[in-house]
Amino acid sequence: MAPSPEISSQGVSSSWLTWDELTPGFQEEWRELCRHSDAASPFQTPEFFLPAMKHLPGLHPPLVFSARANGHLVGLGLFSVVASSLRMPLPHLRCWQTPHTFCDGMVLRAGFEELVLQTFFSQIVSEGRWHAVEFPRCPVDDMGSVLADQAADEVGVRTYHGTCWERAALRIPDAGEATLLRSVSLARSRSLRRGIKELRKHGDVHFDSERDPRRIPGCLEELLRLEHLGWKGELHTSLASEESSSRFFRDAVLAMAEEDRCAFSRLRVRDRTVASVVHFLAGNAAYAFKLGWDPEFERGCPGFLIKAQMVAEAPQIFPERDLIDSCASTGSFIERVWPHRRGYCLKLFATSSIGQASAQVMSGLRRLKRKTKELSSRFWPR
Repeated sequence: MAPSPEISSQGVSSSWLTWDELTPGFQEEWRELCRHSDAASPFQTPEFFLPAMKHLPGLHPPLVFSARANGHLVGLGLFSVVASSLRMPLPHLRCWQTPHTFCDGMVLRAGFEELVLQTFFSQIVSEGRWHAVEFPRCPVDDMGSVLADQAADEVGVRTYHGTCWERAALRIPDAGEATLLRSVSLARSRSLRRGIKELRKHGDVHFDSERDPRRIPGCLEELLRLEHLGWKGELHTSLASEESSSRFFRDAVLAMAEEDRCAFSRLRVRDRTVASVVHFLAGNAAYAFKLGWDPEFERGCPGFLIKAQMVAEAPQIFPERDLIDSCASTGSFIERVWPHRRGYCLKLFATSSIGQASAQVMSGLRRLKRKTKELSSRFWPR
């Protein structure tokens, strides 16, 4: 994170902006805010947001919350206005989503997190337009998430937790060669050695990392090709399957690279890349956004190998980060080689009395449905 100039913490003001008001000048302020935020994910940066709005179909422009102190932008959030949902049958806000969003939150300038969050919840309560704020993919132990719970409680906003899950992650200070040896089973270790042996039949095998903006264009085209060669291409869910997704990915990666927010890790056999991962960088974390590998080398397990090698080399590749988030589904193969987990939860902040009552009723109905299903399976098994 870049050194932060001194800004007085007295008097945080806030406002709502529309898509049309996000001028080039404001976008540069947004970038500067991201440079000074410990509590940001790449999915709330302008480098991700602007290409998504430009290229991905079906996205509605968000309502933007902005907070300022002494004229400086110190907080920002992107939200969709929702008329009703299964969790909240009243008008509410939901953290803005895309099909490629893996983490929710707000961009908060270091040192201003609590003030901005208190201002955010206080404004929503006082305006009375919305009855709740929903974050579908909220990291449980993230600093911004914990501070949001505290700020909500201080202004009388009640927090409700929905579905919780975990996904593979890598705590970088705890990573290294020794961690890799401890984290994989004996059978998996043998499989990885067989994979390397298989790849070596085709030439020297090596792992590298690339952050040079001049080489990023070639790396992103490699990844687009590799991802499309695999099962995602067969199911027409790869980035290259849709021109709009390809354009979004190219623009987002190049924009991230300009801000030094992008890094590729690659597994190569001689001069040929057989597996590639692009990481988006924000706050104290790296996010393994997309993975691709060449099915021609399937016997060499290139997907497993590139993830295993990251365990060994993460402290050297990302010395300035604390965590790598796999962005993978629960139960992913990555869990077999990455020893750590990151918890996520759907969070709903009820910002009115009727919103709290509705959230309690909906939560009770979901519990009743689960209990009924459990009893049904117990007494009337299929």
